[in-house]
Amino acid sequence: MKKFFAAVCAAVMVLGSTFTAFAAPSSTTANVTIGTATVKEATAEGTSAKVEIKTEVDSKAKDTIKEAVVEKLLKTDSKAKAAEVLTMVDVKVAATAEELAKGVKVTFAVDGIKSKSNIKVLHYVDGNWKEEKVNSVAYGKVTATFYSFSPVAIVEVETEGTTSDGTGVGFSTLSLIAAAGLAGAVVCGKKKSN
Repeated sequence: MKKFFAAVCAAVMVLGSTFTAFAAPSSTTANVTIGTATVKEATAEGTSAKVEIKTEVDSKAKDTIKEAVVEKLLKTDSKAKAAEVLTMVDVKVAATAEELAKGVKVTFAVDGIKSKSNIKVLHYVDGNWKEEKVNSVAYGKVTATFYSFSPVAIVEVETEGTTSDGTGVGFSTLSLIAAAGLAGAVVCGKKKSN
């Protein structure tokens, strides 16, 4: 009976160690980093106008981006735990009022974006950051729809169960070692009793 009880306790311990406990996400700017990626190219769909990209961004937009990421992205998604502002640029497209009313899709070519990355696009409008609809994310590219143009921040959000490269988190090494130890104890225990 003691061996059975010991085996049950060991099994519970092994299973318990495979589950990850998550603390409530912190809602501070300490979870937001500013990256150094650059926009290599930007193209527009829905207009014949050319996209102009400037790396100089309004100082108020720069000063408020971390707080905006926390408020708009981290606090609104219970699984979000951290974010990196990959890049911030000032976007200008001389689209017509009719084209803007329909929405202009802009594709940004940015290093560091992977097809499984959780990419968000924030747009600085009238002194406030707002989230724009992301149409697609592919390796090195993100496409979003805009109805006006001004500073834009491209943000990668890390969620529970994923790492910054977009892959899932598997079993820990400690859990695998514990499982192997339990299996060895069961086999050795059966050999002694025979």
